[in-house]
Amino acid sequence: MQPIYGQYSYIYQTYDAQHADRPDLKQDVLFYTDLALEAGGRVLEVGCGTGRVLLAIKKAGIDVWGLDISEGMLELLRAKAKKLGFNCKLHVGDMRNFKLERKFRLILLPFRVFQHMLTGADQLAALGNLREHLLPGGRLALNIFNADVERLTRKSGQPLLEGSFTHPVSGRRVLQFAATVPDWGQQVIHNQMMFHELDPAGKVVEQHVVPLSMRWTYRWEFEHLAARAGFTVDSLYGGFDRSPFTAGSGEQVWVLKR
Repeated sequence: MQPIYGQYSYIYQTYDAQHADRPDLKQDVLFYTDLALEAGGRVLEVGCGTGRVLLAIKKAGIDVWGLDISEGMLELLRAKAKKLGFNCKLHVGDMRNFKLERKFRLILLPFRVFQHMLTGADQLAALGNLREHLLPGGRLALNIFNADVERLTRKSGQPLLEGSFTHPVSGRRVLQFAATVPDWGQQVIHNQMMFHELDPAGKVVEQHVVPLSMRWTYRWEFEHLAARAGFTVDSLYGGFDRSPFTAGSGEQVWVLKR
């Protein structure tokens, strides 16, 4: 059986099921919702995907818009919002160059979406454009993973089981693997995400392989990028519980101020 390569629609279709049971993704929803409540409205989520964070903010009664580069993701979000009775302002766009007619008190980039900017030029273009969409004194909040060299080098290129979930349409059990190869010169991780759908007897009946690359950025590197884009650092946390950042923190959780 030949795997099906590059089927991003598979990611859209199974996205919620893949991440339903991750405790860290419950913590980040609370963190970003608290920031939205502090802002009191005029919030934009960039990389809103299927609405995991955006809909929680809407449920809290906060005015929030969404932007994502994927129309497929936004279609799923619209369907979910309609079931909840929400009319969401959603836009297709790239964080490096989108243009909206509104400026915001708070812009959010949850779930490491900033790491899809694979070069320094992309990162600066994104930060500059995001800053242009903030009101004076507005804040930008995002998280990126704190690079763990030991983890990046462990079994490079070998498929490792990351978890399993139930396919929302077929009802089959899906095993999720990832093979990771780091490019140290570019600070980019190249992933092959592999999904094996099983029949009731445990036999693989479908395989999907989706490439995904992400750039890692070190703490001081990011702080310099933010300064070059015209931001000051409001806060840096090591987790969504607002704990102090240390070398051993799993996340860099940044709140920047225009």
